[in-house]
Amino acid sequence: PIPSGFKTFVAQTDGKKQRMKLEIVPSEAAVVQQIFDWAEQGRGGRWIVKTLNDRCVTLRGARFTNGNLADTLGRKINTGIY
Repeated sequence: PIPSGFKTFVAQTDGKKQRMKLEIVPSEAAVVQQIFDWAEQGRGGRWIVKTLNDRCVTLRGARFTNGNLADTLGRKINTGIY
């Protein structure tokens, strides 16, 4: 799956094979940054999920859950490591 805050694009085509790379989606990246800021402040996962859902913020059209929040916080690429 493509990490939150990113989309893929074709960086290179080798014959029939397309080489994909990640590109930042600014609107999603802002949400990811807010999630990390709240987590750093000590806010719990349930609080973050409830706040995002109360504000009608979605993850690619879907409501936030504890599972997709944990996935977002657990991905190394979201911390700047790739």
